[in-house]
Amino acid sequence: MKKEVKCQKCKHLIPVKSAAENRAVLARELGNEFVLTCQECQTTSTYHVNDVKAKKSIASFMFVIAIMLIVTFVIAYFFFKYFDDSPFYYGLFAFTVIPSLIFSIYLKAETKRINRFNRYR
Repeated sequence: MKKEVKCQKCKHLIPVKSAAENRAVLARELGNEFVLTCQECQTTSTYHVNDVKAKKSIASFMFVIAIMLIVTFVIAYFFFKYFDDSPFYYGLFAFTVIPSLIFSIYLKAETKRINRFNRYR
């Protein structure tokens, strides 16, 4: 989850560097009002904690994809090493359902965190 505010002058998105999961923690870290400088127009402005919006992060998405691929390869290794005579359906289950389950759990949790952050203003 990444947090951003819009520049008051040029409307460019400015990232807010914080690991806070909610606005109360963000307010404790940065204060109710904090100062940021826009990288585009070099304007320094004061923003309120309620101006911050959370969005999905590409970095965490790529991390989950990497974990999914690693889990798939580990499952494939053990499947082909120990279950040579097992039916095709077990392999299909191992290669599709388990990584899909990991990905769907991640998406649901990330969406819930983002909605929770954006809901409380």
